[in-house]
Amino acid sequence: MYTFGQNHRGTADPAAGREQVSYWSGVNESSTGRSSHSSYPPLESAGLCDVAIVGGGLCGVMLAYELSRARMNVILVDRDQPGVGASSASTAMLQYELDAPLLKLIDLYGTKAGMSVYRRYAQSLVEIRRAVRRLSDRCDLEERPSVFIAGASMNSSELRAESRARQAAGISCEWIDGNTLYKRFGIVGDSAIVSPGAFEIDPVRMLRALLHTAANRGVRVFGRTEVVATEPHRDGVLLTTRRGQAIRAKFAVFATGARSPEFSDYTVVRTRTTFAAVSQPIDPLKLWSERAMFWEANDPYFYARLTPDNRVLMGGNDLDYGRCASDEDLTLASMRLLSTLRLRVPQLRDVQVTMTWCGEIAESLDGLPIIDRAPGLSRVAYVLGQGGSGLTASWIASKVLAGIVLAEPDPDADLFRKSRFASDAARRTLLANPDLSGENSLHEHPSDRRDRAHQHGDRETPPATRRGEHHDV
Repeated sequence: MYTFGQNHRGTADPAAGREQVSYWSGVNESSTGRSSHSSYPPLESAGLCDVAIVGGGLCGVMLAYELSRARMNVILVDRDQPGVGASSASTAMLQYELDAPLLKLIDLYGTKAGMSVYRRYAQSLVEIRRAVRRLSDRCDLEERPSVFIAGASMNSSELRAESRARQAAGISCEWIDGNTLYKRFGIVGDSAIVSPGAFEIDPVRMLRALLHTAANRGVRVFGRTEVVATEPHRDGVLLTTRRGQAIRAKFAVFATGARSPEFSDYTVVRTRTTFAAVSQPIDPLKLWSERAMFWEANDPYFYARLTPDNRVLMGGNDLDYGRCASDEDLTLASMRLLSTLRLRVPQLRDVQVTMTWCGEIAESLDGLPIIDRAPGLSRVAYVLGQGGSGLTASWIASKVLAGIVLAEPDPDADLFRKSRFASDAARRTLLANPDLSGENSLHEHPSDRRDRAHQHGDRETPPATRRGEHHDV
């Protein structure tokens, strides 16, 4: 039998009794006059189902939506309420691009596997767009170009080689020099890869619309229901909640983000605190062109997009511990994000931040999610480590997990199994590669390293950054 720890949400600090809000929760509450999250009752009695989903972030909800299409009897539970974690803290930049460049994945796993991963991510954008257009709410989905800017982790010549590799994989993109970058977008950088087909979305409305559709198809949803143990039971699995209720299911899936069950392998996953901030509304004439979303080849990196009301939504500056940041951390993160924005987009030198928040994310060593069966529990599966491409990775995970549950294996399932880390050589390569394992600290102040070393004992641990994409908190 496995038991589960008491992990706290990255957007809350229980000890301080305070809960932070994000741009999305604020904008949805102000537009509707009600909470941005639906309130679901706790499970009060024993439950029986085909599939129990633990975790009500976008990944769990996407899986519930997928299984409801197959008319499965599904129960979804969340220890809080669906969508109150990282789904509402996300900056919601949906891109095919991973934190690990294609060339790095090719080095690790070979040309075929590396290209298959990038193709799958690109195809997932098409699938998500199609699914959202079938929902009752379009969720402010808008297609934008994605701009990946050269930096310390990948210089201009390396970025050009990366562009060629992506094109060889059949992915549409182009490399442009710094002059073209500034003339076309008004963004400063040495060079960039520009890719069409990315898009922005309101993640809270997306989760709400997907869950509403799934519930209308018969999915039973319960909030304030924490699963604390699971064990094999006859031809299925038995889940026990903190209040003592039992859920008997033929199959169980854990999509709990950074709050991972104890069967998770922490030697291949790290937990981070990531930051995001939003500006005041800005005169459209001062904004960069094509409303592009952009991010850097730096570690930690910076990323930004625009909101429908012409605010800059930006993120990055991650810390290496998975907990809610202090007020000092939030203030420092806000200053650094704003400083980088002004360097990249000089015409925004007068912009100010109106809100800053943080979230907790889990990332794997290679930047790909781990989607697999739990060791010793053949009827339990899980997803972990979606990292910086969380929304896109969660969509892929919902498809792969549905394949496991329905005994219809996904053709790309092997790409995401934990067994890819099995060889000692693979682990050594990942741990020795700062671009993949997050052990670089180019933008970190020495005082930060000393402060965090003191917090964690006498060992200094490395930082990392993510695009704030869905990271399940």
